[in-house]
Amino acid sequence: MSRRPIELSPTLQREWDLLADRLDASPFLRPGWVLAWWRAFGAGRLELLELRRSGALAALLPVVHRRGAIFSPTNWHTPVFAPLWSEGCGEELTEKLFALHRPLVELGWLVAEHSSLPLLEAAAKRAGYDLVVDVRRSEEHTSELQSHHD
Repeated sequence: MSRRPIELSPTLQREWDLLADRLDASPFLRPGWVLAWWRAFGAGRLELLELRRSGALAALLPVVHRRGAIFSPTNWHTPVFAPLWSEGCGEELTEKLFALHRPLVELGWLVAEHSSLPLLEAAAKRAGYDLVVDVRRSEEHTSELQSHHD
């Protein structure tokens, strides 16, 4: 599986970090971690799903396209994963994810208590996906959401 480099402008990196700052996000949800993870482990194509409000970055979700499916850029080296969104942007970002119409969407290491999980589940159901949510109770309190579309 080939790894395609991602070109991320310094401006977008700054915007992503500023969004993460506003949301008090984990270091694992920032461009520095995601891009380092991609260079070390990535395979397929990394895409950043983003929403803008009045020109400013309001929501962002990095996803990996691989073998016709979508995955979170995560593995055992990534303790948490979640979309970043400003208030009122969650539903639109989750709709954008499932509008890609891939047969499988697998987002691992989601924080079980994060507000994204119910919105992701609802968007997946509206898009006709079957859900598998595997909640692992541990120090990280993480979940995995797998959505299959027929």
